Amino acid sequence: MDEKAQLDIIAPGPARPARAEPLRPKHGLYVGVDIGSTSSDIVVLDGEAGKTLFTDYQRTKGRPIETAHQQLQRALRQVKASEIALTAATGSAGRLFAKVLGIPFVNEVPAQATAVAHIYPHFEQATIVEMGGQDSKLIFLSYEQGRAGVRHFTLNTVCAAGTGSFLDQQAQRLGIDIENEFGHMALQSKNVPRMAGRCSVFAKSDMIHSSNRQRPPVI
Repeated sequence: MDEKAQLDIIAPGPARPARAEPLRPKHGLYVGVDIGSTSSDIVVLDGEAGKTLFTDYQRTKGRPIETAHQQLQRALRQVKASEIALTAATGSAGRLFAKVLGIPFVNEVPAQATAVAHIYPHFEQATIVEMGGQDSKLIFLSYEQGRAGVRHFTLNTVCAAGTGSFLDQQAQRLGIDIENEFGHMALQSKNVPRMAGRCSVFAKSDMIHSSNRQRPPVI
């Protein structure tokens, strides 16, 4: 990414250190970039009004930095760069993106904790179940003086079972749109399928065997 592109995206002034804390009303806009293993999300927030001004979700298709750059360019056609008070990045590819642009990077766990505390400030405790493309997280939160503290969290191992990428692959296998159809069909299900959920290889085998049993015999 060239120097001009960087200047078009970063708000004027030096990058501030990343701190996990609830957003506080102030003049200016917040730009958040979440670049995961399969998709990139960008949001522009009005910190003073507490409104979402722009959102964009795109599959990265193996080009996360280029995808996020294009998203930010689209966002800057909606808002002025001079109005941006802070730009920060998170996600598995967010660290590299933040380093390229010289903006703060925030780890996913405190980022999610801060978001939940901001949206649900009246809770005394909360549990987050987050399924990403390459890992899944279980996060337990407790609130102290309006801030969410992470009491405990755990991630899955390197196995693909229980990740969004595995579900994405199986949705493609079944010809189902993962964003718009997968969740709705799951909620309408009346029978729990027998599947080896602890191993993606065995889970795929169970799905194939199950689909073969449901097909009519060839005469």
